[in-house]
Amino acid sequence: FLAGLRATSAAAGATPRFSAAAAVDFVRAGFDDPSAGAAARNWAPPTPPTAAADLSALAVRTDESVVTFAVTYRDDAAVDVDSIDGGDVVLVAAKGGRALTAELVSVATADDGRTAVATYRAVAPGPVWRARDAGTYRVRVIEGQVRDADGFTVEPGVVGEGELAVTVVPPPPTVKKVKLVRGKRDLPDQLVVALSADLTGAPASGALELVPYLPPAKPPADGSTAEVPAAPVPLDLSAASVTYDPAKRTLTWTFPQLPAGRLPAGAYTLTLEATGVTSTDGKTLDGNADGLAGDAFVLGKPLKVKR
Repeated sequence: FLAGLRATSAAAGATPRFSAAAAVDFVRAGFDDPSAGAAARNWAPPTPPTAAADLSALAVRTDESVVTFAVTYRDDAAVDVDSIDGGDVVLVAAKGGRALTAELVSVATADDGRTAVATYRAVAPGPVWRARDAGTYRVRVIEGQVRDADGFTVEPGVVGEGELAVTVVPPPPTVKKVKLVRGKRDLPDQLVVALSADLTGAPASGALELVPYLPPAKPPADGSTAEVPAAPVPLDLSAASVTYDPAKRTLTWTFPQLPAGRLPAGAYTLTLEATGVTSTDGKTLDGNADGLAGDAFVLGKPLKVKR
């Protein structure tokens, strides 16, 4: 523009009064605050914030389902902390290219807001991390997410790379088999639960729940609304007895409070709570066998008791 202006002026016979640099200084001076003591304007061109991911401590175990990592955002003025959320980055496996969504855990600021360290967590591709998940991972910034105070956003792309180490550990205990041994003659019933790992001992008898099975109601043929039956009442097992056999890894319940120690005939929904069912390495029951400890086991079909 300035070069064109000067060329036009010269063609008209005029003598340019300003060099290009002087013309720019003249324009800038028009925006300066003339008041006494006013600070000079910073005419440095604005720059977008930057991001760098730290993947130096990327390590998980096979009984865990998440991994955490940090991304540091920097800006010459200030990072807009409110723009940092769960949609900023993804964790991408170099092998296969699977992108894992990263959820925001926390944000810490420093340098008067010019630096923000965001901690994210990514969820494993399966219920838990597996040995085959180990390898190189990269953090990729999503376009148009984290901003600075001027509204400029971090440029999209890879901002860090590291190796995920997966330590294989024994899985939590699971239920392998449930068997009802019906008492014959004068013998009581026994409910035997076989487990996959050594336990510290028997849980409280109340860890087992037997509720009369209520089959799903069929809708009336006339299209009317079906009546909702009352919820069945669980059997009172507060006086039941439970023992643990470490050689067989079995828990055995008996029911001395019931007549002849026998369960009433019928079908029952069986639930074994995770609390108290603890392996010798400190893991509670993995009821649904997904690799994560701490959930109850529910027998997949009604337990039938025949007399």
